[in-house]
Amino acid sequence: MDSVSSKYSKLLILVAGTIISGCANSIFTKYQDNQCVSNCDGEFSEPKKFEQPVLQTFQMFVGESFCWVILSFVKMTLRAGYHKIDGEADGDVAMTFKESLILAIPACCDIAGTTLMHIGLLFTPVSVYQMTRGSLVLFVATFSVIFLKRVITRYEWGSLIIVTIGVGLVGFSSSSIEADVSSELISSKVTLGIFLIILGQVFSASQFVIEEHILSKVHIAPLKLVGYEGVFGGTITFTIMILTYITIGSTIEGHKGPFDMVNALTQLFSSSAMILSSIAIMLSICAFNFFGTSITSCLSATSRSTVDTCRTLLVWLVSMCLGWESFKFLQLIARSIGIYLSGALYAIGFWVLVDASIFSKTVNASVVHVTITDWIPAICSSLGMLIVNSIEKSNLLNNNDSFASSPSTQWHARIILFMGFSLLAVGFAGSFVVLILKYLVKNFNTFPTVWMGLANVVSNGCVMLSCIVLWVVQNIEDDSFNYSLSL
Repeated sequence: MDSVSSKYSKLLILVAGTIISGCANSIFTKYQDNQCVSNCDGEFSEPKKFEQPVLQTFQMFVGESFCWVILSFVKMTLRAGYHKIDGEADGDVAMTFKESLILAIPACCDIAGTTLMHIGLLFTPVSVYQMTRGSLVLFVATFSVIFLKRVITRYEWGSLIIVTIGVGLVGFSSSSIEADVSSELISSKVTLGIFLIILGQVFSASQFVIEEHILSKVHIAPLKLVGYEGVFGGTITFTIMILTYITIGSTIEGHKGPFDMVNALTQLFSSSAMILSSIAIMLSICAFNFFGTSITSCLSATSRSTVDTCRTLLVWLVSMCLGWESFKFLQLIARSIGIYLSGALYAIGFWVLVDASIFSKTVNASVVHVTITDWIPAICSSLGMLIVNSIEKSNLLNNNDSFASSPSTQWHARIILFMGFSLLAVGFAGSFVVLILKYLVKNFNTFPTVWMGLANVVSNGCVMLSCIVLWVVQNIEDDSFNYSLSL
């Protein structure tokens, strides 16, 4: 009983540490992004903020390398020699340099994921950044099933998809809000930022899954794992920074650009606020990765990503208290009930097809199975939905006061809109073709086998309805209520 209680206490500490240190890292990173580094008086040009995502990635790896300092301190304290630390498996032995090279793989994934997320954070509010990171759960779960052969129940899949759809609604709502209160340019930047953050989650999910695989094969302490990744990642990132500075940053065209390493370091040490925020980022990321890797070691990568998503509310509340963001009514209702209905329809459609695929792989006793052919209509429908809802209704109307609604722009928008609806039609019709040719014609017309074909039709129908609902509600003009909350 005591051992069980001790285990749960340990997990509780790891979960709390992950949420708190992760929230602190997001807040400190956005604080650093908001620091003015040149033209701060605004007399001759607009103030320039700190925009160095590659340098921020490097300082993250420096923070992870601090784990070696902690390990050295433990060795010195124990005096008798380092044997075991909390979370380390029995039989842990020192890795040779050649054996440790495998840890460069998750480090490279970390480089790509972190850099993309830092770039995305430049264009998005910190709460939207954190909420969009919630998509990490779905990617980790998918990769765990594919590469680690883990089994996830249909209810767990449903929960993961609902979480991801909720994250998407928040991201869409925030980009729409930016368009309402500012300009279309800001809205496009927010959308680009959200896309880059989601792309970064793919690399982060790969990192989590690779780390879980390594921890299952090699007896290594989480603190050591983070330390190795910090050394490898920092070395690779610093080498890239030097090479890009020599080839691009040191030229006249690249002066003070994103590859000018000297200018980036000058900005980093330009004020005490920048230096202190950098130290805070390094310490928080060191703690965050240690806690997260420990959760992966004790449970799984999916559990780690789920815990990571839970810090969203804390980040949002801290951001509002600092006055960085405001509480907008639109973020609660997401363009009224329509957007929630659209998200629910899409989630149902996707879940139905995933459920049919899982049934085909696990329970299905017939000779027919769900293959890539069954997924092609759904892919067409999803692409059509993205294309249709990327077009603003104002670009389709004849409005002489708007430069964006010129005749050329109108025709381009109408052609793209037609392509989007065509893909939707192809997807919906294709689902019927798959049902008829693959199941009904070959006499697979009894339940539950025929459900795999019907699920395809239901899925594409839900995606089409979701697209129509979203198209209607996102072009409705509404006055959002805005409440400010600051300390």
